[in-house]
Amino acid sequence: MGILWCVQKTPAAQHDVKPLPPGAVHIYAEFEFDEAQQGPPGHAHGGASAAVIDEAMGAVVWQSGLQVLLANLNLNYRLPVPLHTPLRAEAWLERVEGRKAYARGQILVGDRVAVEATGLFVHIPAFFGEHNQFPEPAK
Repeated sequence: MGILWCVQKTPAAQHDVKPLPPGAVHIYAEFEFDEAQQGPPGHAHGGASAAVIDEAMGAVVWQSGLQVLLANLNLNYRLPVPLHTPLRAEAWLERVEGRKAYARGQILVGDRVAVEATGLFVHIPAFFGEHNQFPEPAK
């Protein structure tokens, strides 16, 4: 399963101002799960849905100009997600408070929300620099 993310920016977000304001970037992808992501017979494993939403929300926060790590992911599974069925994943940045960025995401089956999520991301640019400023874990 490969997913190609499409990024939509509001007209105001077309400038090089970073970070972009909440709501300025919306990403989506259309895809299908197959047997490689199967959990219950004929349906996707919840972990596969979680991975897609995590990637979607992380991507939208990064597209907004923040270098983040996920701190908290909450999911609500509303409907079973069938295999071999066109799906749509969507995500958007809801708000930014200091170093914290709050995102929302969902997976749709047709026009029905099957999985919805919220994520808390923390802006930590030092983690992604040339010289990682975090110490190695104790052995």
